[in-house]
Amino acid sequence: MSIYLSLLSAAILGTSANATQTATELSDLNGRWVPKSAILGGQPMPEPVLAGMSLQINDGSYLVNVAGQLDRGELSVQADANPPRMEIISRAGPTAGSRFRAIYRIDGDRLLICYDLSGQDYPKEFSSTAGTQEYLVDYVRDQSEAEQSTPEG
Repeated sequence: MSIYLSLLSAAILGTSANATQTATELSDLNGRWVPKSAILGGQPMPEPVLAGMSLQINDGSYLVNVAGQLDRGELSVQADANPPRMEIISRAGPTAGSRFRAIYRIDGDRLLICYDLSGQDYPKEFSSTAGTQEYLVDYVRDQSEAEQSTPEG
């Protein structure tokens, strides 16, 4: 009986540690991010397109702004995956109802995300090749004043 309690305690503590790690990772993602570069299906995005884009993350909610066109939703992370993963669900905007999978790497004020816009699977690596719906974006944290719209708004 005591071995079962020990196993149960270990499982609960492990779950608690993963929840703490996930909450910390979500907190690290909070902020307004602007793309330095982006590649979709092997094709670099033009600079004028990048200039009109931003990503705002706030505790599991997101807002994407592409030249004034807004997309809102939720994201969850699997911080213990290698590489860490994101599950993104669009709730409002041009992609409402869609689910996307992504991998990411955060290093201070740099955030690299590789999305699979087909929603089929998580990308295997940080790349975007011709003939795919892989979208690789290299973001930097925007240190200026945050956007007026928030992900919850």
